[in-house]
Amino acid sequence: MTRPPRLAAWLIARSVPREERPFVLGDFDEQFQDRAADDAAGARRWYWRESLRLACGLAWLTPRPRWTRAGVAFMDDVRYAIRRLRHRPLAAAASVLTLALAIGAAASTWTLISAVLLNPLAVPAADRLVEIGWRDPDQRRTVALQTQVGHTYPHFATLRDTGSLPIAAWGAIGSRTPPVLQDNGRVQPASLRFASHNFLELLGLQPSLGRFFTADEDRRGGPLVAVLADRFWRRAFDADPSVLGRTVLVQDRPVQIVGVAPRGFRGLALDSGPDVYLPLHAIEQIQAYDQLFDDGPPLYWVHLVGRMPDGVSLPAMQERLAGVRLGPKQNRRVVLTDLQTAAVPELARVGVKQFTRLLAATVGLLLAVGGLTVGMLLALRTEARAAEFAMCLALGASRYRLAMGVAVEGCVLAFAGALLALPASQMMFAGVRLFQLPGNIRLELLELSLDGRVLAGVAGASIVSVLLIAVVAALFSVRRRAGDALRSPAAATSRVTRRGSRTALVTAQVAVTLVLVTGTVLFARSVAHALALNPGMDIGRIFGGDVDFEGYGYDATRADLAMDALADRLRRTPEIASFGISSYPTQIVNGRDVLVDGESVRLPGYLGLTGADASYFETLSLRILDGRGFLDGDDAGAAPVALVSESL
Repeated sequence: MTRPPRLAAWLIARSVPREERPFVLGDFDEQFQDRAADDAAGARRWYWRESLRLACGLAWLTPRPRWTRAGVAFMDDVRYAIRRLRHRPLAAAASVLTLALAIGAAASTWTLISAVLLNPLAVPAADRLVEIGWRDPDQRRTVALQTQVGHTYPHFATLRDTGSLPIAAWGAIGSRTPPVLQDNGRVQPASLRFASHNFLELLGLQPSLGRFFTADEDRRGGPLVAVLADRFWRRAFDADPSVLGRTVLVQDRPVQIVGVAPRGFRGLALDSGPDVYLPLHAIEQIQAYDQLFDDGPPLYWVHLVGRMPDGVSLPAMQERLAGVRLGPKQNRRVVLTDLQTAAVPELARVGVKQFTRLLAATVGLLLAVGGLTVGMLLALRTEARAAEFAMCLALGASRYRLAMGVAVEGCVLAFAGALLALPASQMMFAGVRLFQLPGNIRLELLELSLDGRVLAGVAGASIVSVLLIAVVAALFSVRRRAGDALRSPAAATSRVTRRGSRTALVTAQVAVTLVLVTGTVLFARSVAHALALNPGMDIGRIFGGDVDFEGYGYDATRADLAMDALADRLRRTPEIASFGISSYPTQIVNGRDVLVDGESVRLPGYLGLTGADASYFETLSLRILDGRGFLDGDDAGAAPVALVSESL
């Protein structure tokens, strides 16, 4: 048998810790003999090379038997944990499923909260952007304390000319959305927004395709051009890149498409999702409104957004604009609001925050239930393995080694739950997107996407919590004396119950879990009951839709004839028991006076008006509390009549 070089062996022995020398020298000698059987000179060169690497401080390049043994032990623990879990598949499956649902729900909810409250706008440096509104200090009503965000065009001109901060404008008039007629003859309904030429530039965005408007196009009588929203471009044009330069008809006017807005940009308000952007001054040609840009009767259709210069805070900019006055009396005070906050309508912010808080609290309870369920399972299983641990301790196993085995079992459960959390979170995410938040915020328009970093963070936190519970349970179990555990079951039980720490741990976990489960179930039932509240009509048998004849080029006479024909056809359909018609709601703004029994009454807030025919309330099964409903004789030639809500 060939012997390795003695000097090289001495170098190896001096380069490794004393307790590892026998293992390292034995490993090197075995490899040397295998190489020497084929090439003795090559084996000596290899042995010298490895010894010099160790002597020069490169020991990490050489296999370390100590870590190898640790890795083998860890894999043995993993295989043993899997075998133990397979013996009780129902308990293991329940723990894994609970943890997966908890992680998935937490990730989905956090993504929703981030998209609605923390980062609702996909624009860079959003903390420098502000919405510009105003308040009238002369009005003392509660409604007047709210910030008004609608401006007249002269407001825009006044603020722009101050030069205090760059300003862009956007807006629209009317609640009906005129359609966009494509060049192939198909009609696509679309929501229009009119924006100044610097709109995207001020927001720090660039079109994903083509360009935005120019200053020459954003003027009265300028050429009609349009920029499509990315969502509308994909839906109506199948994401065709050749859409640039194509001409479509908007309200029977030819408009050339010059660009596509960046993907993910959904406008500056969460309660609306614009489909098509046109130059601000094109509103005169498209919607045929007069005196929008003059000092005529005020029409508050413009919304203003500004970007604060670097180094200037929001209070400082508010103070800088304190001397600017708006309105005919020059008494309206400019109010700046952070754009991320302004993305949620002011009247809906409280409701949105309450909803998201309740949702976050419920998901937090579910996440706590998941972690405690897995921890409780491990605690109970370690209590049942007391005799096994005692035998291992009697045979020489260390308490650290036994505790690591329990921790590995918890790690297997936690990782299995984390892996299943991905499909669970996708399913829950799809369900969350069906909700509509207060303020008519439709989550489906937000184009939410699950953030992998959020999922990884929540899964990591859950795994760490499960491992902590597993280690605590293991430490309590391995502290038991071998003699106590190896006695008869009755004796062991009596000794254990006298040591109340372990029993208290399991009892506390069971109690907390029951409380959390009960709270979660009660909240879920409350949400289910709230969603199932009967609004006074059998909504399961009612369906409806919108009809817009004006947007499709019908004049008043043709629209009346078409509506009569449609109504007659629907009434003759056997599957339809009743049919009613209502107009789109309009509003009378606060501050108006109405006559009630000959006396003038100031409206405290917004008053909504909706037109309806004689069969509308019957179709909805709404009971008239007092008086009568509409009759067929209540037409345009009769005396005006109205029904009011009970609250009014």
